[in-house]
Amino acid sequence: MRLSRITTLGGLFLTTALTITLAAPAAAQAATTPLGDANVGVYTGQADQKKPTIPADVKPAIAVSADQIAIQEPRKGGGLVIRLYHLAPGASPNAVLTGLRARGLAPAGVTAQAEADPMECTTSYGSAKYLCLKTGSHLWFNWRWNGFDDPQVYFRDFTPAAWPVRASVTEWNRSPGVDSYWTTGACPGGGRHCVPVRTVSGGPNGIVGETHMEVDSVAFFIDGTVSVDFNTYYSSSDDNRGTACHELGHALGLAHNGSTGSCLYNSAIAGPDPRLPHSTDISVLRYILYAD
Repeated sequence: MRLSRITTLGGLFLTTALTITLAAPAAAQAATTPLGDANVGVYTGQADQKKPTIPADVKPAIAVSADQIAIQEPRKGGGLVIRLYHLAPGASPNAVLTGLRARGLAPAGVTAQAEADPMECTTSYGSAKYLCLKTGSHLWFNWRWNGFDDPQVYFRDFTPAAWPVRASVTEWNRSPGVDSYWTTGACPGGGRHCVPVRTVSGGPNGIVGETHMEVDSVAFFIDGTVSVDFNTYYSSSDDNRGTACHELGHALGLAHNGSTGSCLYNSAIAGPDPRLPHSTDISVLRYILYAD
């Protein structure tokens, strides 16, 4: 027999319940055991990583593929502004980019580059990648610890039930090194991070989802600047789970994955989108959180 605690965040209330389940065979238990730390959200005085400073002369960049448009611009006061647009199947990247330029969301006069350059870095963990600035040391983007044993990231869900954000947060919380929470209420303060997740009525603009983020001069995400939006025009019961998983992965610092088994796969596939992170995504997320 096993006791487990289920904690649900909603509004200003925290509800805790005990459930009793019969012990499963060892193999089955291993498959369902969360990979994250058992002591979630413990304040230990953990220091943040030591990272190089982003060069002051970083230029704007646009990376385009059939699946995504990624835009990087210098941030006033230091750091970077990054916008990632997940494209609908069949959408014309050039047409979408033209629309973004018309709205002032893409820098004028900047030539688009192949997606792998300059905002995606590789590791030895298969085909999974992380978001980065390709300086000499490959600066990676991630969340601060702010004294906790792991960075505390709350995804504040404003979406209707058609978008299974909660299920995707649960999957990403299996990663060691970061504690991800789902809430429909206000995010707590005290060094914890908050990422609003919303739906927008964007119409047939070719954009399924968007992740916006800003990083400071040493490439840590800046609180209040990271957000995720889904375009209701492209809502699909087959693909919403995969889209949610995809954009939340970006909000944690991951780029694309060449594996068709990953929700961060970088191309459209026949049938429903992959709904879950791949084991290599989890490995790379752990890598950028423990790199120093």
